[in-house]
Amino acid sequence: MLRIFFFSLLAFSALGVVAQASDEPVLKSYGSPVYDRGARSMHVESTVTVEFVIDDQGRAIPVSLMNDYSGFGNEAKDFVRTWSFEMGVTARDPERRYRTTIDYRLISGQPDPGKDARPTVRSNTFHYFEATAIAGGVEITKCPKLAERNVPSRVLPGDFAEISRPGELTGYAARVYADGLVEFNQLEQGENARNQTLTTHIEAKKARSLLERFRTPDFWSFCGDYSANITDGEPITIKVRIGRRVRSISDYMDSAPQAVRDLGLAIDETANSYQWRQGDPAKQTIFTINESRWLPKPGMAPLMKAAALGRCYELKTLIGAGSNVREVDASGWSALLYAAGSNDLEAVRMLLRAGADPNQSSLRGDTPLMAAALDFGWNEDLVKAGANVNAQNRDGQTALMLLAGAQGYSYGRDLPSEIRKALQEGADPSLKDRKGRAALDYLILSSCGMVPNWDLAVDTRNVSGNKECSLQHHAELDSEKREAEELLGASTTQVEQPLR
Repeated sequence: MLRIFFFSLLAFSALGVVAQASDEPVLKSYGSPVYDRGARSMHVESTVTVEFVIDDQGRAIPVSLMNDYSGFGNEAKDFVRTWSFEMGVTARDPERRYRTTIDYRLISGQPDPGKDARPTVRSNTFHYFEATAIAGGVEITKCPKLAERNVPSRVLPGDFAEISRPGELTGYAARVYADGLVEFNQLEQGENARNQTLTTHIEAKKARSLLERFRTPDFWSFCGDYSANITDGEPITIKVRIGRRVRSISDYMDSAPQAVRDLGLAIDETANSYQWRQGDPAKQTIFTINESRWLPKPGMAPLMKAAALGRCYELKTLIGAGSNVREVDASGWSALLYAAGSNDLEAVRMLLRAGADPNQSSLRGDTPLMAAALDFGWNEDLVKAGANVNAQNRDGQTALMLLAGAQGYSYGRDLPSEIRKALQEGADPSLKDRKGRAALDYLILSSCGMVPNWDLAVDTRNVSGNKECSLQHHAELDSEKREAEELLGASTTQVEQPLR
């Protein structure tokens, strides 16, 4: 019987002082955070930013929440309430607000430790904490017998490694053979699905190096099926043939150990599945940043990956080890652009302090300020660091246009407030993109259900029914967007005028 050993995750001792800038209060103690068992069993991870003040006794008092997409807000606030600060010579300012970001992360592929398990905690500043717990509700089956764990003696011709990632629109399977042949299959669904196999070749040495990663005792000891107690998804499957032996591992909703998922990512990286999923990286716009942060991408260094996923503890370590904060991937995207695009405020600050350039743009002219504005808001830290608020990309778009046209303000952002900050810091609402659209046009078109940010075919001069769009826009305009429109110079009484 396969035995799976794991360490109980105990609360990190909170008695040590958490290092931070000398002009800030010192966090001298904190309690243990709680990771809801239901969230663990559903494999829910989250990042929560809490704003707080400090009272005269040095206690943290939560004021507001940001980025609470998964309902961890109450747990985060309760954790912050356990903090005790040593104010030292720092002047007591009851109006001064501080921020902390708490990352709730899970370890998969291990038995559920039960409801009493507490997460481990890592931190290098009170502005960032990482709370890690074991995911619950994992069923582990099809574990190999003792004889099945023997490692194949060598890689033979015809051996391969394959990763299959099903999806309604973007499912695919990528297979790398020992001789360097790479096959890519788009896994379409539906009655008219057409699954076409595309092929290319890589160096045989690179292919065999990949297969050698599967010729280890660990891989042949993994179980064949890891399944979470969730009913919304399809399993990712790794299939290999090494020395005429075949092994498949099914990973449902990231239930498998991280080492298994890392092997799947290695297949993607070696096969360069990015070229089939996304196309030429040199032509990628920041509107694909969500799709680009999860799977391997040409030139994407560990620092960029950590920034894209908001792994601030890892980011701090990589910066301290001398990673180049201005290095870019094949799209010209820097770690700072990734951090801004994921709205990780602490990651943005860490990279700026490490010397990242707020005006370093992608190959298409996209900037970190544009990436932040696209879905989340106006990043004042980038502006304070010297970001050009009126920079335009190859399509003539500015951060203000993307801010006005974004649909993602269901996350607690105040659209008029964000636009007001942009205007106060010099954003020019009269600038136009190459389709002749200004920030106001982006706002109105997005209110009509269109997506002007990434769809340049949405042209205010050529969209049929512009007048109807304008009327619909004003009929359905909520108070926030009406205020935002007024800030951008529109008159809400001129509804009979079509868009320019």
